[in-house]
Amino acid sequence: MRYNPAMRRKSERGQALVEMALLLPMLAMIALGVVDLGRAYFAFTTVTNAAREGAACASLGSLCPAGPTAAVTAEVNGQLPGGVTTTVTGGASRGSNVTVTVDYSFQAQTALILGQSTFPIRASATMVVQ
Repeated sequence: MRYNPAMRRKSERGQALVEMALLLPMLAMIALGVVDLGRAYFAFTTVTNAAREGAACASLGSLCPAGPTAAVTAEVNGQLPGGVTTTVTGGASRGSNVTVTVDYSFQAQTALILGQSTFPIRASATMVVQ
């Protein structure tokens, strides 16, 4: 039997479609995971910056009349859905340490794949009261 290239192409016609059907879900999962990782990093940096801003405000005492909680809220500025929880400890007198802790529950888009609905993100900053 002679080699017929048209016959070979006809028998392999659905190969690309099958390969795409097998690889597309994995590629979509990887893409969603990368997007979620970027969102989690953004949330982490926002929470960290908010904790630093709150600690700086708390260390200034009366020079920051709005208070550390308002400073944290202003720093987050609605960038994180659901809001954050702020805890202030210490800072009773000059020279003492004040610690501001900011908590956020991160909701991943790939929660069904990971099996967990939210991930806690926490950052704290400590400064000396002036």
